[in-house]
Amino acid sequence: MPLPPLFAPRSEAAILQGAMSRREHIGEIDVAPLIRALSYGEPVARIPRRSALTLRHGVEILVDLGPGMVAFRRDQEALMRRMTEVIGRESVRFRYFASTPARGVGPDGRWSWRPYSGPERGATVVLLSDLGLGIRPGERRDRSEHWTHLAAKVTQAQGELVAFLPFPPDRRPAWSRSAPIRILTWDRVTTVADARRRP
Repeated sequence: MPLPPLFAPRSEAAILQGAMSRREHIGEIDVAPLIRALSYGEPVARIPRRSALTLRHGVEILVDLGPGMVAFRRDQEALMRRMTEVIGRESVRFRYFASTPARGVGPDGRWSWRPYSGPERGATVVLLSDLGLGIRPGERRDRSEHWTHLAAKVTQAQGELVAFLPFPPDRRPAWSRSAPIRILTWDRVTTVADARRRP
């Protein structure tokens, strides 16, 4: 039996594209600052451009196969398929881990997992994970330093980090409030504006 769409069907593609894209100054020429500089006789070292969303640096998707995500495996697979359809197979790269990327990340089975070295420069890194929230309280350990370390690696590579979380926004982990990460709920409550909003 097919799963119902995780997002509103009419806006699903726009939500995924908005979440995986990054904003850069590569759009149309921004005429106002150009005219201002020229009118004051200032040199124009670079033509100012408007910001636009782009996927030109590619997307790395880290898929959590840990015990907290067992109930959401089919949702993960559906998201992976839709992300590939939306941005194209040549722009996306999948890596897998269990519970935390600190234990290793790889393109195939656990034999291929190695310490995570970070993404390609400028790439968007997408987490399909519960960020440790789905593990039963008695088994839960504080792994906030693992996630903040991941966020630091992505920032160091001038990338962006976004997580699709299978829980409502009020369940986001405490560490994420001060980390450079965008968290979106994979549910009908998420809008295109949410996906495009930057911290």
